Amino acid sequence: GALTAGTVTLSNTTGTIAFQGNTTMTTLNTANQGYNVSFTGGTNSFTNDVNFRNTGTVTLGNGGDILTFTGGLATAGNPSNPSGTSVGGTVRTAGQQIDLGAVTLTNASTIDTSNNGGSPAGAPINIASVTGGGNNLTVRSRTGATTVTGAVAGVGTLTLHDNVANSTGAMNFQGNLAATALVTVAQGYGVSLTGATTTVTNAAAFSNTGTVTLGDGGDTLIFTGGLTATAPSVVNVNGTVRAAGSASMSLGDGDTDVAVGGNSTIGGNSTGLVTLGGLVRVASGRTLTLGNGAGTPFSTQGIQGTAASGNLTVNTTGAVTVNGAVGPNIGVVTVTNSGGTTFSGALTAGTVTLSNTTGTIAFQGNTTITTLNTAGAGYGVSFTGASSAITNAAAFNNTGTVTLGDGAGDVTLFDGGVSFPGNGPVNVAGAVRSSADAMDFGSGAVSLGADAILDSTNNGGNPTGANISVGAVSMGVYNLTINTGTWGGLVSGGKITGGNLRIRSGGSVAISTAVSAIEIEAGTGINVTEDDNVTIGFSGGFPPDVTGLTTAGGNLEFRSTGGSITVSENISAGGAGNISIG
Repeated sequence: GALTAGTVTLSNTTGTIAFQGNTTMTTLNTANQGYNVSFTGGTNSFTNDVNFRNTGTVTLGNGGDILTFTGGLATAGNPSNPSGTSVGGTVRTAGQQIDLGAVTLTNASTIDTSNNGGSPAGAPINIASVTGGGNNLTVRSRTGATTVTGAVAGVGTLTLHDNVANSTGAMNFQGNLAATALVTVAQGYGVSLTGATTTVTNAAAFSNTGTVTLGDGGDTLIFTGGLTATAPSVVNVNGTVRAAGSASMSLGDGDTDVAVGGNSTIGGNSTGLVTLGGLVRVASGRTLTLGNGAGTPFSTQGIQGTAASGNLTVNTTGAVTVNGAVGPNIGVVTVTNSGGTTFSGALTAGTVTLSNTTGTIAFQGNTTITTLNTAGAGYGVSFTGASSAITNAAAFNNTGTVTLGDGAGDVTLFDGGVSFPGNGPVNVAGAVRSSADAMDFGSGAVSLGADAILDSTNNGGNPTGANISVGAVSMGVYNLTINTGTWGGLVSGGKITGGNLRIRSGGSVAISTAVSAIEIEAGTGINVTEDDNVTIGFSGGFPPDVTGLTTAGGNLEFRSTGGSITVSENISAGGAGNISIG
């Protein structure tokens, strides 16, 4: 039955001291002995700060009961403590701290230091661990922090705080966590999940507006039904964060950054879209990996490093779109695999390594790369920003199409030269330059998408130039200018066809053409085989203008194999060179 007493002192017993009715006590004292204590009445209240020192178990409710420990509650942190605490109802204090050892839920339960709002500031809650048994748990500490140091296992719905302005205390789960559902409210508190494994079955939405921390190094967080974290002030990631099935994830937005503090992977086996809607900041020397090889599509905003160089890896068979800038402070960008990767903004990186993809890896903004590496596979690569610069001797080993520029005003600079060992097709628009380093386009077909310039003098900055070699070139309706500088020569392994062709070379020129009009200035000889109607000389060209066919030394040979030759400008061969036209 009911019990009302000023002071209750429990010294020892064999078995359990059970209070089964409503209980009211001013002071409860327990001694360090191996007995159990149980309160299972509908309403139980204790005025003093209750410290359970018995070393047996403590039972607080068995279904819908309310236990109010006005002055505070502890089943942990004393010289002697219970072996376990069973909670089956509501356990409250009036703004005083709660310290609990290992907790087992026997019914849906609430642990609350605000006395159901009567003490609006609340107080900290500390729990060693929770075994849920499928029961729901609500934790309310208001301005105080809640910290669970050990595992939270088998909880149904885990609700963090009530939706009032004073709910600002951090919610910290330091051990493994497994819950069917996770509920947060739109108040300014943080949530931290840093156990080795966190699993939430239902779709989870972080409504809290403080920080969210997902992992603290090597942890795995699985949000089986998906994840939304766009309300927090920042989302900290340090581990693997993934969904399952076709569930999607959305982290960050315009006012919520995603901060990657350690080597981390976002995305896993799910085929749902992963959206990183805020600026992504990767810690120095750490790598963010998008995907783990499954078919997860990604859409991100800008990605940058912090004080020094963060790294980015793409590893998914889904499509990836980076809508913002990559950089500054990015060290290595690696595309291990993708269903097509698009960098729509500017990109600045130390090293870019392209291993494979389905479709094209597209750099659509201004791009600056110190070292570009490409592997021999069937993907395409495109650089279509207004300005792209690659410092090393770039070799395109991929066998898919390479696109350099998409407008006549684009400039693509290969500061160490460029080659195409993959011999794939090359689309050119605008200026493709080197700084007096060889440019070898391999045997792949070159097509123009706009008026184009192949220039190994870097627009005159390195006037000596270097050799340029091309395979078959289709100009279509566009014009092509080739400048190999004062030392370089030009060789075409295939036929150059289409519109107007201008060449300035300090070395020799040996090409096969079927063009509308042609101008060549060479240093040591010209050898052209033309098989269409052609005009030698046209307005425009290099300053000073090349006015026809001119060689400073060696022979000038221009042979037609099937078309007419119209000479509209001067033809000259310096030195003792011979001129042969026909």
